[in-house]
Amino acid sequence: MGASTVLLCGVVLIHLFASQTDAQRPRSPWKTLSGDAPRVISRGGFSGLFPDSSLDAYNFALQTSVADAILWCDVQLTKDGAGICFPDLNMSNASTIEVVYPKGQKTYPVNGVPTQGWFTVHFSLKDLNKVYLIRGILSRSDRFDGNGYTISTVQTVNTELKPRGLWLNVQHDAFYAQNNLSMSNFLISASKNVSIDYISSPEVNFFTKIAGRFGHNGPVFVFRFLEKETFEPTTNRSYGSILSNLTFVKTFASGILVPKSYVLPLDDKQYLLPSTSLVQDAHKAGLEVFVSGFANDVDIAHDYSYDPVSEYLSFVDNGNFSVDGVLSDFPISASASVECFSHLRRNATKQVDFLVISKNGGSGDYPGCTDLAYDKAIRDGADVIDCPVQMSRDGKPFCSHSIDLSNITNIAQTSFAQRSTHVPEISSNDGIYTFSLTWSEIQSLIPAISNPYRVYNMFRNPNEKKSGKLILLSEFLKLAKHSTSLSGVLISVEVSSPTS
Repeated sequence: MGASTVLLCGVVLIHLFASQTDAQRPRSPWKTLSGDAPRVISRGGFSGLFPDSSLDAYNFALQTSVADAILWCDVQLTKDGAGICFPDLNMSNASTIEVVYPKGQKTYPVNGVPTQGWFTVHFSLKDLNKVYLIRGILSRSDRFDGNGYTISTVQTVNTELKPRGLWLNVQHDAFYAQNNLSMSNFLISASKNVSIDYISSPEVNFFTKIAGRFGHNGPVFVFRFLEKETFEPTTNRSYGSILSNLTFVKTFASGILVPKSYVLPLDDKQYLLPSTSLVQDAHKAGLEVFVSGFANDVDIAHDYSYDPVSEYLSFVDNGNFSVDGVLSDFPISASASVECFSHLRRNATKQVDFLVISKNGGSGDYPGCTDLAYDKAIRDGADVIDCPVQMSRDGKPFCSHSIDLSNITNIAQTSFAQRSTHVPEISSNDGIYTFSLTWSEIQSLIPAISNPYRVYNMFRNPNEKKSGKLILLSEFLKLAKHSTSLSGVLISVEVSSPTS
């Protein structure tokens, strides 16, 4: 089944689930500045799947998102002043420009730093008709790189897709001014035929130039914060310094766009720290708060167990505050979080008759088949917990997802490593098998969390990677019996111990 089919099936389920769960939502308002639901902003369209800023990326975002989803366009200017949607002013990434114009590399100062690349200001719109969009993040699928997606102007995106919301981000106004191009003039001209809902920029001077030029019904101005240590180019103040004076920001903008860490910072191990007061402070100053950096395929805090929905909910439905919008490469996940999973009580009634069956307990958070893993599975709402049964040397049945203890414990670092044997009926490689140790010996081992995506440097819950203890089948059954939420257990025999 193709990725597009999977995602389309997903959005159908989202809409069905949303209608079924609506009656279970409390009627309390959102904790946004307006009291309305947070906005879903698709960065370059569905850029987590399609090439950023391609028409298919924008179109698919509209198909799979909430009805009022906003399309985000990073506006760049060409040599002849056309405004195009492209993720950066340097086109060497996310396009085929290096192939089309192999001698087109130039050096330009960007925020005072000489930078080599293929810049939009060196090419006319006609020149770029030969250039195609491709993925900008190499870890993402290349399936759509050969589709011949052309670069679109702001006007084309508006005319072809007619979005209900359009957000134009101006990242380098000063750069274009240095090259005798006016971003503000382009925006004023484009606004005569294009409905622009939001305009953002990390440059204070840009807002000074466009202030009052759109009239009373013009777009919402949003000041974009970069990393706190970075200096804003027109005031020569760090963004961290500007953050401490939100009343100043309010003089030229109605909202702020910040990285996730401004709201929910992380420690050096990628665990969440207590939330900051930024959202509440900004709301008190009359500023909306939009948050950037959401994607399903990048590292997120270990607290979320690699579940992007949990991450979104921590920003929009945590009981204390809600940001006013999220900027995402995967707007389907953001939409599901806002439309389907927010404001649901933990004991919400099931709307579909299905069972949630654990795999080695909560093995994404703790070493599999340990007491802590099973406790986590039960707390997370599993209907059925599972126990793959293995046997010890002295005939004690216990729960373990592998008969080879070297796969699930630290046994290779112990004196038991010398009990490695070759059993061709089980594996072509040597192993240290459960039937080679007594239960008391197995109990002395330290369990290890499973990391199936280690090759991608994705590791599960490192703080708990050695936590918990393996349990006997009888202990597993006792745990299940005393649970009031489980509907059953699943017992499986993975491998039978060979007879001597």
